[in-house]
Amino acid sequence: MRSRAAAGHADLLRALITVCGRQPPALESAEDQRCNAIGGLLCFDRLKTVSTVEGSVRSHAASAAGKIESPRAQEPPPARAPLSADLFVLSEYHVHADADAAPAAGPTLQPLTAADCAPRPGGVPHAPLVPTRRLWPALQRALALPRPGALDLAALVGALARARLPRRLPRRQLHPWGGELLVVLDVAHHLVPYAHDYRLLFDEVLRRHGRGGLRICLVEGSPAAPLALLSGKAPARPARQVPAPPAGTPVLILGDLGLLAPGDAASQIGHASHAWHAYLVRLAAAGARPLAWLPASRRLVPARLRRAAQVHCLDERQQRHPLSAQGAPAAVDRSALGDALAALLTRLACCVRVEPGLLRALRRLEAGAAAEPGLEALVWGNRQHVAAGERFCEIAPARVADWRERFREKLQAAEQSAVLREMLRFHAFRGRSTEAAELLIWHAHAGEEARQAFAARVAQARDWFARFALRADAADGEASAYAADLLARNRGDRAWLAQHSPVLAPLWVLSGEDEVPAGLDARQVALALQAVAAQPPSQREFVLVQRDDTLALALARAAPGGSRWPLLRLAGEVVPVRVGRQTRRLRLPADDAVLPLAESSAERVEVFAGTHAYACQRVQRPAWASEIGRDRYGVYLEATIAGVVQRLRWIEPGEFRMGSPPDERGRFDDEGPQHRVRLTRGFWLADTACTQALWQAVMGDNPSRFQRDVRQPVEQVLWDDVQRFLETLRVLLPGAEADLPSEAEWEYACRAGTTTPFSFGETIDTQQANYHGNRPYADGAQGEYRQTTVPVKTFPANAWGLYEMHGNVWEWCADGLRRYDGAECEDPRGPEGEGDSRVVRGGSWLDNGRHVRSALRNWLGPGTRFQGVGFRLALRSRRGRGAPAPEGQEATAAFAGREGAGAAADAAAPASRRAAGEKKGKSKR
Repeated sequence: MRSRAAAGHADLLRALITVCGRQPPALESAEDQRCNAIGGLLCFDRLKTVSTVEGSVRSHAASAAGKIESPRAQEPPPARAPLSADLFVLSEYHVHADADAAPAAGPTLQPLTAADCAPRPGGVPHAPLVPTRRLWPALQRALALPRPGALDLAALVGALARARLPRRLPRRQLHPWGGELLVVLDVAHHLVPYAHDYRLLFDEVLRRHGRGGLRICLVEGSPAAPLALLSGKAPARPARQVPAPPAGTPVLILGDLGLLAPGDAASQIGHASHAWHAYLVRLAAAGARPLAWLPASRRLVPARLRRAAQVHCLDERQQRHPLSAQGAPAAVDRSALGDALAALLTRLACCVRVEPGLLRALRRLEAGAAAEPGLEALVWGNRQHVAAGERFCEIAPARVADWRERFREKLQAAEQSAVLREMLRFHAFRGRSTEAAELLIWHAHAGEEARQAFAARVAQARDWFARFALRADAADGEASAYAADLLARNRGDRAWLAQHSPVLAPLWVLSGEDEVPAGLDARQVALALQAVAAQPPSQREFVLVQRDDTLALALARAAPGGSRWPLLRLAGEVVPVRVGRQTRRLRLPADDAVLPLAESSAERVEVFAGTHAYACQRVQRPAWASEIGRDRYGVYLEATIAGVVQRLRWIEPGEFRMGSPPDERGRFDDEGPQHRVRLTRGFWLADTACTQALWQAVMGDNPSRFQRDVRQPVEQVLWDDVQRFLETLRVLLPGAEADLPSEAEWEYACRAGTTTPFSFGETIDTQQANYHGNRPYADGAQGEYRQTTVPVKTFPANAWGLYEMHGNVWEWCADGLRRYDGAECEDPRGPEGEGDSRVVRGGSWLDNGRHVRSALRNWLGPGTRFQGVGFRLALRSRRGRGAPAPEGQEATAAFAGREGAGAAADAAAPASRRAAGEKKGKSKR
């Protein structure tokens, strides 16, 4: 039998990709040729270049139109698309207004002083479970051994007055103290809320009994776990077991007898309770008198414990007499307290810290919970939802978001306000930081009605944090530790971080952490990073480069050649970068080093610098595309549409000056005033006008006047005809939205970063564009007048790889004419109502040089058919996985309106403007 080879073709191919990357290297050197020869021996095919658009068009023309012959004798067979990695493109660009920033330092906002951080005078006294004046008489009766004393004359006289002859003389009952007393104190962690109560009770016992004959044994959760033994005035010593008292000795047990032990399983709770029950039985068998004082209501005490000892409850109604075993439940189900426990945890949700006193105050806000003191131990010992220490507890960081959401949904405005009052009452004496933090947390989750009542206090808290950031710096270790601790304990609360990002972002910068908590606005983080810079940050130009599957950041001067890379203008030395859902701080390279941003698993990368935000998106080749890649013009996509290949260029978002300056020669009035336009989302734009071959493949007809070559642009198409073409195309290209560019998008793409009248410079000639050569621009020389359209890609492309943006055919835009008012605007659109005229741009073969300028505007009715009008296809995403580029979430506009103050033009242009348009049209002809 033939053995399997050690490595197959697929294994070798994977190794080759790992070493050389997915893009095939150019096979030019002798070493490359040798490798290619080896690959041939292994039965690998050499990767070939995909057929060009022109070749595909000619192939279609020969079969479909039959009117011309291909210039080439024989077309090579189409080669398969090369292996290529997914590409990153700059998909979004936003500049946000700084309206919601933290209050600026000035005459009314100064850095914090020591007095601003100091606690307020006074404090909150401890509220015991049972007032001492009521607790002590019951405790004295329980501990003392009653014996008869002197004759009770009052009782005797009373009996005789009622004509009753007593069988024996009544005597006074004495409750003497003294002798042996054993105190067993349970110091289990979940009983921390009652430590102060037991301390008060023990101090009173010590004062009245004295140290003589008094022994104290500390246990942890069970009599089987003794910790220490104290006897008289002797120092404490470790205990191996709880001492056995002599007969008749009272044993005072201060604990829960295991009834409130942590854990949800009945076996966990029962184990501790059974250990206590066995201990009580042993005490009773030895003749001792066990007395237990429990911080719980009677419904939690089963009958077997009541029979084994005198059990008293530390609540305001049941502490006077021991519990009776008659009618008591045989077992206790703590699950009945589930709703009350959840309600109490909900009231704790917005607290930064919860001391035992505050826990008790919040429990007593609701009548049902106020009757069950055991809820405090159930909260303190709830390891799943609560992080508890020896002095305070809090909702566990992993659970804060859930419980704070419940706080918002379940509590009414009055309850939310009552909770905040208790928080402020208990924490006023702790210092202002806790109070300010809790106010902002509470504000992020309270209802609007409750917020209004505390609006002034919340504003003070925001100011406190803003001033804290002004006072502190990275060298202040205490401030940095506080910032890091507060954010770490509340980083799961996205609502708090998002609503108060302007004041919390400087806190994160101060913390020194690299990862930005989810929910904290990265734009505010970028502003905070700039604010702490030693000097105003200078802006530098960086480019996003891609090496195989890795996206990296490099100074523009160090960018690899051979391609146009996305340009980012970043200020400062450190910027926040978000990869997926994780945001971290990134130190920008000071030299020519290339800084990796994201690996192959990242789908989206965002870079923030001050008020600027850039988003990069990973794109994949859709199923209907034959190739996706990057060349010297940037990223391109070749779409196979009904057998015709159309190349599209990725147009990155950015800013440009729309319109023409007042001194531009040949300028029309409607081209000004020139104004800044920001396009926030990228899109795919065909590198040529739609050809007759593509139109005929999709629509089945050819309305063009000039049909000498199917590579010529289609013309004589109505705007309504183009809409039917786009509707058909949406079916053929799943995941993409076929569209026309808006007027702003068209001019942005036409200029390709230039500010001159033409993308080629200050003037133009007929070797660069197809227009009426007998009517040159300005003082230019006359050129050829071709009197027809020419095939696409006849003339050089602009800097972004787009052909014939000047001349050949006018190109329909998606929107109508927008009146310029000089205001900055984002993603402007003109009128788009049914029947509105639409803008056409670029000029045509029969127009003079003046009318093929980048800024020239014209418009036609949607039903107008003209031999010089065509269109250029744009593709946008429907957010599908295979779509060209997903669109990001909606961002806040930086200006007054999304289109600026004067973005929307009137649906019907004034008569004077229409007359100007007619004159312009006549001059073109």
